[in-house]
Amino acid sequence: MKKISTLIPLVLLILGYNSQAQTTYTVSSNKSWNGTYPATCTSCTFNISSGVTLTIDKSITCNTCTFNGGNIVITQDVVCQPCSFSGNTISMNNKTLKPNSSTTTFSSVNFTVSGAGILLANTPVNISSSTFIFNNTSFFNNNGGQLAVTGSTITFNDDANFLANAGPVNLSATSRLIAGSGSVSSNAFLKMNGPTLNVYDNSSVSIKNKNNYYFNWGSYSTPTTGSSYSTSSNTLNCGGVGQNACSAPKVYGCATLNSLGASACSTLPVSLNDFSADYINNRVELSWSTQEEINFDHFVIERSSDAGNWQATGTVYSKYSSIGNKYNFTDASPLNNDNYYRLQIVDKDGKISYTKIISINAGAIASQVSIFPNPVTNLTFNIKLSSTKAAIVNVFTMEGRLLFVTSLQGQTQYQVKLPANASTTNYLIVQVINDGKTNTFNILNKK
Repeated sequence: MKKISTLIPLVLLILGYNSQAQTTYTVSSNKSWNGTYPATCTSCTFNISSGVTLTIDKSITCNTCTFNGGNIVITQDVVCQPCSFSGNTISMNNKTLKPNSSTTTFSSVNFTVSGAGILLANTPVNISSSTFIFNNTSFFNNNGGQLAVTGSTITFNDDANFLANAGPVNLSATSRLIAGSGSVSSNAFLKMNGPTLNVYDNSSVSIKNKNNYYFNWGSYSTPTTGSSYSTSSNTLNCGGVGQNACSAPKVYGCATLNSLGASACSTLPVSLNDFSADYINNRVELSWSTQEEINFDHFVIERSSDAGNWQATGTVYSKYSSIGNKYNFTDASPLNNDNYYRLQIVDKDGKISYTKIISINAGAIASQVSIFPNPVTNLTFNIKLSSTKAAIVNVFTMEGRLLFVTSLQGQTQYQVKLPANASTTNYLIVQVINDGKTNTFNILNKK
């Protein structure tokens, strides 16, 4: 009997542990982590519905966590010991995601890191069928072992960078590491600080422009052909007029490193600035400018739903000025969710280059409550709602005096006529209560 009584607590302990290890959360509406989920989550699975956003707004440690689907917005630091991400769209600004134990995996993930955000990998990382974009001064430090990149693209725009202190770094199945957006103002770089770079099959490393570079004192290998290539003493794109001085072991752009070795490519025929997208009146308005145009013919605007498969949506021709110009393009029928855009730059000789990729979620913006026009004229304005559910509209003076109340239901857009006594007030506060949310707007009442 003593043996039985000793075993029972042990069995209960094991059962209790397994119960904790199987915690699954279904995220079917937008959720914030803080106050909803534990700061230390052990063996947690998050199934996030399509179009739903989980905001990690608390510094957390995930011990064997799985994130499936949906959107993830990281606004506080996250430690993964380890994590598995699958089918997610992830954005992170000025924060750190730290894989810190075992192997963290990303599968079919679109991950955008901005500001001074950091992907700080102290353990192995596997990235497959994914698109990673690092903007501004963000960076990816690979410090913990093998980085396996399969069928994926990792792009470093602006002054972002990749630093490999551990490895090997394996690029396979047409994967790409890209330094730079094509703009000469970008100082993005890729630095192999000791580990081996293996470039398999049709994979490659792209260095976009003269201030972008690849750094490696060692050789990179192409295991599929059994070749290796040293780039430490190359003289590609350096030492000439308008180029950087040669500086071992840097390879400056425009250059490509693949299974055939390192080769120079044509630099962009334009110097591009300010490529941006805005969602206005159910359309995506793209705008960009150039500083100089040399032998340039036209832009082809390309759009994608996943930043991998691209389709041309329009063409804008050069204004033929060497001093630079401003350009714009309207996508009148954007996709309901994520829209990725890039510009194909075609010179007069038919050579093609590409700009950085930008994105905008038209569905998320379209679902927001808005009031227009503002300033209001003739005591009339329009309200756009996120659903056809009942809405209450309250209009106050700046002092808090209620001027007008109306209820709306059955549509997503309405015209509201203010009473005549509102004409004496310059500034008004409009409160819209709809679908369980309250939105408040300050409007100018133009007389």
